[in-house]
Amino acid sequence: MKGSAGDFTVTLKVANRGTGTISAPLVVQTEEGARHEFSLSVPGGKESEVRYSMLTKPVAASVDPDGDLLQAEPSGAWQVVKVRRWF
Repeated sequence: MKGSAGDFTVTLKVANRGTGTISAPLVVQTEEGARHEFSLSVPGGKESEVRYSMLTKPVAASVDPDGDLLQAEPSGAWQVVKVRRWF
């Protein structure tokens, strides 16, 4: 993530370990507790980098946080968003 107040970019590297392509929900949580939902799609056996612009500071992100589609990582843990500032 990089940016300043009102201008943040969340960058995620996502790998599809399966053989097919399916759209999966991505949820980003911001410091005030809001949840922003996006959809991402990565072809089977491929990796991709996705970017989303945010107006408020993101603190955590998760692909399919409710576990409705993906079962490879049963913990379903949210990942902490690392802050990188570019001045």
